[in-house]
Amino acid sequence: MLQFGVCISLPHVREATEAGFDYVELPSQLFKGLETQADLSPLKDLSIPVTNMFFPGTLKLYTNEGRTQYLEYSRRVLERAAAAGVKTMVIGSGASRHAPEGLNLDQAEAEFAAICGKIQKLARKHHIIIAPENLNHTETNVGNDL
Repeated sequence: MLQFGVCISLPHVREATEAGFDYVELPSQLFKGLETQADLSPLKDLSIPVTNMFFPGTLKLYTNEGRTQYLEYSRRVLERAAAAGVKTMVIGSGASRHAPEGLNLDQAEAEFAAICGKIQKLARKHHIIIAPENLNHTETNVGNDL
């Protein structure tokens, strides 16, 4: 069955559902993966089958800090998302995956693919699918030809 969803922010969920969308796609950052404790009560009555923007723009995947931080962030987000009934999580996250000047783009592409693979392995335990999103060149310089 074909369904229509819309990428939206939390304050506009009611408007989207009243407009007739079958589901809303909210940012994964609502699950507060950077925080060890998180109040998720604003999400408790929502149906969230899909999320977008898996990584916050502040988590830079190609820095030493980002390379060590992304797995713990992913574990938290996946656990919290699974509890909320999320089934698919889209990794757009252009600011996070933007390779800094001087980093070989082929290397960055390979690293991004490996990161997505590691996250999918974690997600599988929660019955969640990870969907890397092909972004255009104005959004990032990595993952434009997936």
